[in-house]
Amino acid sequence: MFKCRICENLIDNTTYETKEMMFGLKDKFEYFQCAQCYCLQIASIPSDMSKYYPSNYYSYSHKEPYIKKSNNSIIAFIRKLRDHYTITNYGAFGRILYLMFPNEYLKSVIDSHFPLRNRRDLLDKTKKILDVGCGTGNFLWILKELGFDNLFGIDPYIEGNIIFPNGLKILKKTIHDLNEEFDLIMFHHSFEHVSDPLETLQSASRLLKKGGICLVRVPIVDSYAWKHYKENWYALESPRHFFLHSIKSIKILADKTGFILKDIIYDSTAFNLWASEQYVRNIPLESELSYAKNKDKSIFTDRDIRAFKKLSIALNKEKRGDQAAFYLKRI
Repeated sequence: MFKCRICENLIDNTTYETKEMMFGLKDKFEYFQCAQCYCLQIASIPSDMSKYYPSNYYSYSHKEPYIKKSNNSIIAFIRKLRDHYTITNYGAFGRILYLMFPNEYLKSVIDSHFPLRNRRDLLDKTKKILDVGCGTGNFLWILKELGFDNLFGIDPYIEGNIIFPNGLKILKKTIHDLNEEFDLIMFHHSFEHVSDPLETLQSASRLLKKGGICLVRVPIVDSYAWKHYKENWYALESPRHFFLHSIKSIKILADKTGFILKDIIYDSTAFNLWASEQYVRNIPLESELSYAKNKDKSIFTDRDIRAFKKLSIALNKEKRGDQAAFYLKRI
């Protein structure tokens, strides 16, 4: 019987056999779900994870430029107002500019990292921000280009330190290696990858100013998708995701590490649903038959995709989406 690493429960935990399906390796891994805190976790962490983080893993590619610049000061000022509204959803003139000349890419990136509620307070250029597990720093690069200067990124899996021409630094480190103080620490779908969630949140608590926020965005098992798809749930992403948390397991970790849970925002998307449907049919995400790679060869119609989008919106409203942003405040 496996012992839960979150609440230490040993009784009635349920085991599952999963497969690596993103790249179609189909290596098998055993997971178990705790009967007490409901956290789903890998039974044994592989000794070498490099095989499962190849160079084409999505967070390790950096694409430029994301932000258009202009030598014309008037155009630059207009874009600045528009993009400020895009980030914060604040400013009447910026809103008008956005409606006239939308920056759809920036909006999609910001929306995918920060649900609208709380965004204006957190994305403040005066705050010192740390992004943990940021890959090659795509999101931070965008913020840097928009005038955020107090940014730091770390990821233990990148090949080496990265220094961009705009001054942004992404360091090959873990959160345990740091000693600086921050206003905001972010885990954008990286917390499920850490092997020591309790110690990681302890380090986040140590590094945050009193009243600071730790934003943890993760897949969650309190969801339709996990209950419906089980071993074929895309967000399980074995073996890269070591812990698939529940609301209860996040609360347990928060209580142990000096945080209070201030808010939960559900932000699941259609992607997880159609990817899970592909896994049911044994179609890896990187397959040529995948909707992610070749829509024309996909098993889905445009009508199917619209139905997945509609379902994901409904599930978020019902608090049954399979991704959520947890806002933890440092006591």
